[in-house]
Amino acid sequence: MKMKQLLVALIGLWMCIGCGGDSGPSGPACVETLCEPGAKMCVGNVAATCTTDGLSFDLNPCGSPCQDGECIPQKCFHPGHSRCEGNDVIKCNDSGTASSTKACGSDETCAAGQCNTVPCTPGAVVCGWREMATCNTAGDGWENTSCGDDEICTNGACVAQTCTPDSLNCVDEGNQALCNADGTASLKSGCGYGKACYENYGCQPKLCSLNPSNPPTDVAEPDVTAPPEDTKPTVELEPLDKAEAVVDGEKIEFKSYQTAYYMSDDSDLRIIMDAGLQKIEISLKGLEEFDVGRWTDAQGGDVQVSIMYNDGSPLPEGAQWKYVTNEYDVELLKFQAPGGRIKGTFMGTFTPDGGNTNIPFTDGYFDIKRDN
Repeated sequence: MKMKQLLVALIGLWMCIGCGGDSGPSGPACVETLCEPGAKMCVGNVAATCTTDGLSFDLNPCGSPCQDGECIPQKCFHPGHSRCEGNDVIKCNDSGTASSTKACGSDETCAAGQCNTVPCTPGAVVCGWREMATCNTAGDGWENTSCGDDEICTNGACVAQTCTPDSLNCVDEGNQALCNADGTASLKSGCGYGKACYENYGCQPKLCSLNPSNPPTDVAEPDVTAPPEDTKPTVELEPLDKAEAVVDGEKIEFKSYQTAYYMSDDSDLRIIMDAGLQKIEISLKGLEEFDVGRWTDAQGGDVQVSIMYNDGSPLPEGAQWKYVTNEYDVELLKFQAPGGRIKGTFMGTFTPDGGNTNIPFTDGYFDIKRDN
């Protein structure tokens, strides 16, 4: 089992200090706190930190490997997968922290991230990750075919990914589902006695505050006074997330993964969108929660805007992003409470070399559920 999958599997074993509740077949029926404040862990490639009240986790999707509860820079092509460079196989390790090189033999050809023998059986197919290689009709070479941005190759064919690899989601309160490393299937498992499923971090000890038979003690009566108007925008749920942009004349629909979250400690709204190995991340730092508006590189101000882009090609050694924006125009139309919508538009230019080369991006649009 891969390390990150093992970490996810161990999440359900966490127990807190000083938990209360009646004993049951395998522990208390519920607990007063979920985790030790400040404790950190990884849930797939998401860094999770226990909140100060011990009742939830602050989540930080890394966009790169997570280790010991911290995001670490990705130093090679997609973790756990291989690619060809000439007639060499470049293999990125499972954590994305290092790569290794293997030269194919004189009777081999590198295709679909592996060494394939020549001659070969005409029509034979081997799979890489988002590509496949087919032995040509003469049997003396291999022809490479790329799968779609939201597809992987398995059993000789490109198939759609149905979930985000290694992500953890709740089926219902008592069951979680772990997406496999390829993103082609989810494995359902029950939480068991005294546990409940919490979205994004799976089965955990059940909080007594969620259990009607064990109401929390010393809780003040709720304030029934209506809050001032517009202090917290109404949550509007919509069925589908959408994120897209035209980068250097090519329209990209980011369907593999979309998320938006707000880091209150840094007043930083992060909007992340993936299309396979292509990825854009927008950061609005210094933004007060629920504020909306428009920001450009020319106007300055308290909100620091950065937009990063990876085009799917190998990253420079030690780099997490290949392109950063040097010109931008971002408009935030909706900034709602967790579970609501983060919606807006963006455009500008990316550069890989400090402005000597510019790549335009236009028609950027996102309408994404806010995760936290």
